[in-house]
Amino acid sequence: MVLYHDRRIMPNDKGNPTNAVYVHEKCIVWAPRVQSSGSTFKNVENEINRASRWECSRCNLRGAALGCYYGHCRKTYHVACAMMIPECRWDVEGLHVWCPNHAPHDDMSSPTMESDIVLQVDQLNTSSSSLSQGQCSDKERISSNYRREQNLQNQSSTLVDQWVLLGISLSASEEDSLKEFASLTNSTLVEDWDKNVTHVIVGRNTDTACVRSYAVLMAILYGKWIVRAGWIVDFLVQRIPHPETPYEMTFYGGLHTSISGPTKGRARAAEGAPKLFSGLNFCFSAYLHVEDLEDFQNLIAAGGGQPMEGVSPDSLPEIRNRFPGKVYFIYHGGPPRDSTRYFNCILKKQIEECVEYGKSGAQVISHLMLYDAILSYDARILEPGRSFHEYM
Repeated sequence: MVLYHDRRIMPNDKGNPTNAVYVHEKCIVWAPRVQSSGSTFKNVENEINRASRWECSRCNLRGAALGCYYGHCRKTYHVACAMMIPECRWDVEGLHVWCPNHAPHDDMSSPTMESDIVLQVDQLNTSSSSLSQGQCSDKERISSNYRREQNLQNQSSTLVDQWVLLGISLSASEEDSLKEFASLTNSTLVEDWDKNVTHVIVGRNTDTACVRSYAVLMAILYGKWIVRAGWIVDFLVQRIPHPETPYEMTFYGGLHTSISGPTKGRARAAEGAPKLFSGLNFCFSAYLHVEDLEDFQNLIAAGGGQPMEGVSPDSLPEIRNRFPGKVYFIYHGGPPRDSTRYFNCILKKQIEECVEYGKSGAQVISHLMLYDAILSYDARILEPGRSFHEYM
């Protein structure tokens, strides 16, 4: 976002003059009736008023100033929305866009998602000279890697009123923002994880418990969006939908190594590739809490693995002969849900249990290793001595 006042883009250090408005810099550039000369822009206010009457053909929200260049077509878009339609075609010199129905049959393609044409977050420090710089750079950003990311971008093309939103670890103000966002976009707001969820919205002040929450892990395995709350907050401020990619959650392992499990999960889902735990079998400690056991089984099934019940150390060799693929034995590696005077006794029995399953040929792992494998979307994490940063 930039500050527009008296036909000019205002530097942030000039304050907030009366009657100034916040606008998307690239929306000014691409608005068909805005006239520019150097750092001066004319007819911006009229274009804002005109766009306020037009609904975007992709998200159905108002404020869509960018219309299809074909004369009789009535399709119109937000710049960011048009960017997420792979079949749209762009003329970055003439500043025109064609909808999929009227796209010229030539080599024109959309600019990349990484280009400045997709407005990601507030950029209030933009100077008046940056507008012409950004305009000139559009041609240089015509996609060379666009097709490589096309499947990931297509996941954003779900219609807004089909979004199903789940908030995780939100503050009171973020919860209010999510409710307002859902109301404005006519999307569905749910309180618990369901495979129909399209977006998991994570609060700004997240902790380890949130990162390893059931909803976040399931969203990764199902290839759903996991975005920071800034995605909805920026929408409410600017009233224009943003691509999810700049707001997608990134986790960190040892040595502050970036873990892009959500991105990998979406890519695998888009490609129809084998799931994370495909071909792997899992059995469980008899000392797991019933709710933990159910969560672990659901996570493994969602990841394409095979959860096995009623498997004893004695029966494991026969089962390994019947079921191809490695067998993992999962025990609870965290603090107990209920601390009792019997805890030390139970812990001793659990250790003995792990030893027996290990002797029978199972790979013994903590449930935390299962979580880490999902967060990094890499099953190699389950192997002995492995950690996040080895495969990042």
